[in-house]
Amino acid sequence: MPVGRINFLHLGPMNFEEFLQALGENKLLNYLKNYTLENDISDVIHTRLTELVKIFCIVGGMPEVVNTYAKTTSIKKLNQIKNDIVTAFHLDFGKYKSKTNSRLLSTVFYKLPQLIGKKIKYVALSREQRAKELSAILEQLCLAKICYKIYHSHSNGIPLKADVNENNFKVLFLDVGLVQAIMGINALDFESSHDLNLVNKGIIAEQFIGQHLLYLHELNQEPGLHYWMREKKSSSAEVDYIVSYTNQIIPVEVKSGKTGTMRSLHLFVQEKNARLAVRFNADKPSLLKEQRQTAHGEFDFRLLSLPHYLVGQLHRFIQA
Repeated sequence: MPVGRINFLHLGPMNFEEFLQALGENKLLNYLKNYTLENDISDVIHTRLTELVKIFCIVGGMPEVVNTYAKTTSIKKLNQIKNDIVTAFHLDFGKYKSKTNSRLLSTVFYKLPQLIGKKIKYVALSREQRAKELSAILEQLCLAKICYKIYHSHSNGIPLKADVNENNFKVLFLDVGLVQAIMGINALDFESSHDLNLVNKGIIAEQFIGQHLLYLHELNQEPGLHYWMREKKSSSAEVDYIVSYTNQIIPVEVKSGKTGTMRSLHLFVQEKNARLAVRFNADKPSLLKEQRQTAHGEFDFRLLSLPHYLVGQLHRFIQA
């Protein structure tokens, strides 16, 4: 390997803004790139972009699937391509029978989409296999970039990965479109739903935001993402994602619709003295100053609320 002569870039599936470009929605793309929080988004634009997010969650970011949809705009034609990709992964596992348990690879591969957003317990992957074997299989899938571990970080300082508990982690799958394919979600039913909460309390919304946040930083940096949890009998809490930008530690909550409680987000802000928190939901953008009264006194922070379609512009709003 000619050290120093090659630049490595970490590339994931196409993101939402690349999806817009592929569809020729350049006006909407430019609108997102130039949007500022001082501007009002019209109902027409908001509705259209929200619909396109739902379509992206069906199509996903795998290039061939996006290419087919851009040419045909047919949801039905996508199923065969996505199923072919899933089957190709499944058949590829058989090539490594001499080195690993290919059957167990397939079992975990098909189980992971159902566990997005949940703390991983190996018994949920398989009741017949030992945790050590399942851990090795999961690590192989992570090395192949089929899934990603999202570790719990105590979030006491930067970098977040210096403060992780490797025993507590969630997973993200490769692509939201493949998640839908593996779980057998009816694409037409999902397209007609009012939010991203068709199945299992927002799996799709958390996958969509998560696979974008993985690549929040420059492409020459290893993709990484964390979450925060507190396990107490009287007061457990969990924040979906934690990101760092410059010297800020920022909690991120993901809601599939327009509403949802933010108790965990408030607990994090209070305990970590965070000055900015982010919420993704189906409503229009807002930036509010929140004040909370607790037994320990009053604390305030800024709550940046963004629709799902602005996830690609998060870094720009954080800088503002």
